[in-house]
Amino acid sequence: MKIGFSTFKFSKKLYLNDEVHPEGKAVLITGCDSGFGHLAAKRFDAEGFRIFACCLFPSGEGALELQKTCSKKLKVLELNVTSDDSVKKVLKSVEESLGNDVLWALVNNAGMTSGFTVELSPMQAFQDCLEVNAIGPIRVTKAFLPLLRKSRGRVVNVTSLTGRQSFPFMSPYIISKHASAAFNDCLRTEMDMWGIRVISVEPDCFKTYLLSEERVDEEFETLMATLDDNLKSEYGQVYLQKFKAIKRQTYAAASPKIDLVVDSIHSAVTDEFPEITYSPRGSRFLMVVHYVFQKLCYSLQDMIVRTLMYVLGLRK
Repeated sequence: MKIGFSTFKFSKKLYLNDEVHPEGKAVLITGCDSGFGHLAAKRFDAEGFRIFACCLFPSGEGALELQKTCSKKLKVLELNVTSDDSVKKVLKSVEESLGNDVLWALVNNAGMTSGFTVELSPMQAFQDCLEVNAIGPIRVTKAFLPLLRKSRGRVVNVTSLTGRQSFPFMSPYIISKHASAAFNDCLRTEMDMWGIRVISVEPDCFKTYLLSEERVDEEFETLMATLDDNLKSEYGQVYLQKFKAIKRQTYAAASPKIDLVVDSIHSAVTDEFPEITYSPRGSRFLMVVHYVFQKLCYSLQDMIVRTLMYVLGLRK
């Protein structure tokens, strides 16, 4: 079975690799201030697509750079995916700007990370992650489905490896990404009858601002300022500082090859016969480790994590 599936995928890449033409097609991308969305907007613009680059900060450095370096077919729009009114304004602007073009693809790329463990994370961290990473894509997608139904286009959801596999110490983010992956899977089967393809891009650890050491420092300062004194005493300063250091090291090891993710987004939008899921990986070694890890039963996974935490000094 696996050999047959691999042969099919190879043949598909070899013979069914046609790309859609950009003429008359528009792509809306959320989260274009920086990172994957910013680079994807530039790439699609260079290929001739009409681009609606949605930025949280339309006067920020990232948005201004897009306006300066891209063609006039790219339009920067202010979008807060947690706001109904903001989404409605963007929808109106897109409808007024399309003219004879069609909305070919919606790329739900906007995201955030916040929090640490379940106990050490404030409820606000869970609410923020869920609002941006899970509810946000739902809100935007529901608004633009009528336009996508007309074009029989695509919804591309940038989720995460952590939407399929749970790991400790990033609980609010991981919970929200599981919700995002479930939304993608539900929508994919529901939209099939309309000819709308729904595709998930699930990267692992790549170096963007979301996974920067500066973000760890910012979050840790907030944590220490708001953490209950009893919890501080229970965990102790040694544990908390070591936890911060390990998280910084983990983020520092993130892959800088973010073009791999942009390539996957590009394929999801432009391939005539796209995959259901794209899984860009920054490290072949980690890819193999994760593949083996996910095949293990939960008790063995827990034992490995328990051992790793002991080695790192994060066990009480």
